This record gives sequence, C-alpha cells and structure tokens, in this order.
Amino acid sequence: MDLDKSLLTNYLLEKSASKELLDSLDKLDKPLIDFLTLLASELGPSANSINSILQIVREISLRDGTSSSEVIKAVNIQALIDTKRARKEKFSLIRQAFEQIRFPEKTRIEKEIYSLVSDIKREFNVKLELPQDLEGDILSISVNFKDPESLLENSKRLESLSSSPKLTQLFKVLKGDI
Repeated sequence: MDLDKSLLTNYLLEKSASKELLDSLDKLDKPLIDFLTLLASELGPSANSINSILQIVREISLRDGTSSSEVIKAVNIQALIDTKRARKEKFSLIRQAFEQIRFPEKTRIEKEIYSLVSDIKREFNVKLELPQDLEGDILSISVNFKDPESLLENSKRLESLSSSPKLTQLFKVLKGDI
C-alpha cells in the first residue's frame, strides 16, 4: 500500500468510514487517491463527504467515458482550496464544481433562475424569495414602507412587476415549461 492510500485509509478510519468506502479504496487509481488525500489533509471533511464527492467523480467518469483523473483535472482544485474561506465552504465549492459537471442541465436552469431573480430585484427594487431548494413555483415578496406614500410607490412597482416578461419567464422555468 502506498503512503497516500495509507494516509487516506487511516484518515477515513478515524472518521468512522463505512466498510464499503474503505474496501473501495483498493479499486481507486492513484490520481483519485491523491485527490481524496488532498481533500482530507487540507479540508478535513467527514467520511460521508468524501464518499459523496467520490461518487460524483465516478458518475461523471462513467457517463463521459473518461478516467477519474480527467474528471479531476476539469476542476481547479488547488485554486478552490487556496480561496480565503472556511474549510467547509471550500469543500462545498469543490463539490459544487463537480455537481455542475455532473448535472449540466440543472446547473443551466439554476443559473437562469438566479439571473432572472437578480434582474427582477434590480429592476423593480423588491426582495424576491424563491421556493426552498427551488421546489415549487410559489414566490415571496417582502415590502418595506415608512409611510402611506411609500406603500403606494411599492404597490405601483408590484403592479408593474406583475406584467414583467422576466417574471413570466421565471415562472415558466420554475414550472419546467421551458
């Protein structure tokens, strides 16, 4: 057993990894072992987090017919590790980068939704909230006002928003009618 695999195995044992995950280490190629060891040493994720990112890399590799090392090269891991963020945030960014590769259509739809929401917020000066986890098509708007006149201004903005093509497009995307 090489040093990186031994380090990774010991790390996962300390994190109470499942026997299935530990057994799977023998089937991993060196670039994948090196990648997981880097994550473990730099970010200290849980065994479940390691397993989930390993699963995503494997799924991309199988779907695209490429090696895991090619999948790993598609994400600039070191740049994400070097960002000035908390370790959990860095791991989350790395996971998101792989999820964007794994689920390109979902990523495209999410980008469209967030772009539309940003445009609507900017154009109509409203606080627009999406459904949790983008599950559903009910939006919430928060309105602040300090006097009856500002409430009237807000109502006019909301009336204008109701006929916005961007709002119509947002509902189409949320409902899956695109």
